[in-house]
Amino acid sequence: MIVAPQQVTAAGNRTRLTVVSDHIRHLADRPVPLLFSPMTEQFEIDQADWPELLRRINREIAILSKVEREWLKMRLAIIAETQLAFDELFSKAGGAESCAGCDGACCGCGRHHITLTNLLAYLLEGEEPPVPDFRSTCPYLGDLGCRLPVTRRPYNCITFFCEILNDRLDSADRERLRILDHQLRNEYQLVADRYPVASLRGLWIGLKRVGSGQLLRSSNIDMLE
Repeated sequence: MIVAPQQVTAAGNRTRLTVVSDHIRHLADRPVPLLFSPMTEQFEIDQADWPELLRRINREIAILSKVEREWLKMRLAIIAETQLAFDELFSKAGGAESCAGCDGACCGCGRHHITLTNLLAYLLEGEEPPVPDFRSTCPYLGDLGCRLPVTRRPYNCITFFCEILNDRLDSADRERLRILDHQLRNEYQLVADRYPVASLRGLWIGLKRVGSGQLLRSSNIDMLE
């Protein structure tokens, strides 16, 4: 779980994305300061490369074994369920209203947060993820906030609670938040341990490191048939 003072996040830090007021459309025009951090390692994908990336992932999904496909679906189902529980606490703390009050400033900092795990949640179901806009401070930030559903948002985004929201939760809810964070991070890490490209450091950094190699090759055993 990430708790931060209001409006102190910078590009690359963990953010909490949510649907907020239409003020958020102006965020792409604002300068965003950068902090030196492993999370800010620079790597960009060209807009034109996006369709080929999806085809590349889909080709590998098509030849996954049934056992491996079912393992992934189980992990993704647990992630989705846990993220919904996170969102319940976010709503209980008045998250949408608070984010609208500060123009959802944190939401503009999620440029590198999307992971392979989040894309697999779409592609394993035969669905197309929203097309990212790499001109924006976050490729999935739209006029009304995050264009990703709660169940498919990155770990860094769904677990972010600013200081204001955290203070609105009682001790029992804060403890529940801590437990949920441990559970959710563990699920993401299980996928990342199996497929290093799914690292929580983000998809773009993972792609840079694997190059033209397989994305869904297990770090221990090749699970492709």
